Amino acid sequence: MSRLVSGDTAPGRQALDHLAHTRGAIDGPWQFIGMALLQKDFPAGLRKAVKDAEARYFIDYRAMCEKILGGVLAGRRPPLTVPEWQDLTSPALGSLMAVSRTALDIAAGRAEESVVATTRALYQALAMMLVSIALAMLGAVYVIFRVVRPLRQITGALNAANAGEPARVIGFDDRADEIGQFSRALNLFQRNVADKKKREMEVLRKNVDMEAAVTASRIKSEFLANMSHELRTPLNAVIGFSDMMLHKAFGPLPERYGEYAKLIHESGSHLLNLVSDILDLAKIEAGKMVLDIKDTDLSGVVDSCLQLSAGLAEGRQVTLVKDMPDAPVMIEADARACKQILLNLLSNAVKFSKPGGTVKVSLEVKSDFVRMRVRDKGIGIPDHVLPRLGKAFEQADSDPMLAREGTGLGLALVRQLASAHGGTVHLASAENVGTCVTVELPLRAAVQKAA
Repeated sequence: MSRLVSGDTAPGRQALDHLAHTRGAIDGPWQFIGMALLQKDFPAGLRKAVKDAEARYFIDYRAMCEKILGGVLAGRRPPLTVPEWQDLTSPALGSLMAVSRTALDIAAGRAEESVVATTRALYQALAMMLVSIALAMLGAVYVIFRVVRPLRQITGALNAANAGEPARVIGFDDRADEIGQFSRALNLFQRNVADKKKREMEVLRKNVDMEAAVTASRIKSEFLANMSHELRTPLNAVIGFSDMMLHKAFGPLPERYGEYAKLIHESGSHLLNLVSDILDLAKIEAGKMVLDIKDTDLSGVVDSCLQLSAGLAEGRQVTLVKDMPDAPVMIEADARACKQILLNLLSNAVKFSKPGGTVKVSLEVKSDFVRMRVRDKGIGIPDHVLPRLGKAFEQADSDPMLAREGTGLGLALVRQLASAHGGTVHLASAENVGTCVTVELPLRAAVQKAA
């Protein structure tokens, strides 16, 4: 209080706490004195000294202390100087000392009969009083630091988690008591909540992306499926008129125009095949392709496809070979789709075979399915490329001189058509050795079994 009156510094938190603890240490014993004052046999002289101390110290002096402390905290200068303050403090403290002196005087007067016993009792009472105060203070400190403070932090973390705020780490995991167990459980709960939210956001994002992709694919497929007539009709006109020019239906053409007509016819045919593949894929993806399932002679389909591919093979100096059973191979399938599967495989095999190479087609009948293989000894496919093939517009090589041979749609269409029959496609290849594509189709159509 003297430092406050001098105005050197404003009181800090530690000074205020110390002042509060000091007052508590004084008020505790004084309550016992006040309780003793209520006894009828309380000495009159001591009663007067106690009341005097009550008035001077606990009322007047304490009021002045509160006034000075409140003014300093409010930013006002103390109304007293240090000497004036000390002049007011001495009587107040003297009243407390007067209580002690009066009590000692009375005790001394009564000590004639039992000095030793009275002194021992007094010391025991004072010791118990101090021990009680100390234990109370220690208990309060222990409860505050070991129980109240952790519970406040845990409660704050729970409220934050409930409000959706970032997780707060509770640093009491090393404790072996209930607070430590609670802290560990809360930290684990917060981590689980954070992980759950992260997974939910990731799933939500993936679902949104997937729905957007599915919607875009469906719209694209429906558009292409509905554009079949509009795309094919102009190409048929281009191919038809260029074919008439090549056959000189309306008279001879100059040599250069004949070459142009041939290029137009070849480019139109190539574009028509590309458009047909795209439209077939779009129909399958849009669910608009309906298979015409009938009893089909697969060996006859193979012979027909070999005849259609003979011109391409002859131009590439590639030999076509077949290996089939003597008896017809009958399956329940869409003959046009089977023909499309085999023509795509033969076209790829011939295009990527070296001059003088061989392309072999084989049929093998099993108990409930037929296995069709197309094997070539061409340039082959690297191992790291195989997983990509079979997806639309995927090609094994980005080299323009090789990529122009195909569009990347053939194998994708083969897979879709085989899957529509309930079959499978397996691709095996080695670079500079060759490629083997195996298509397995059920002997009995899956769509008919389902019906």
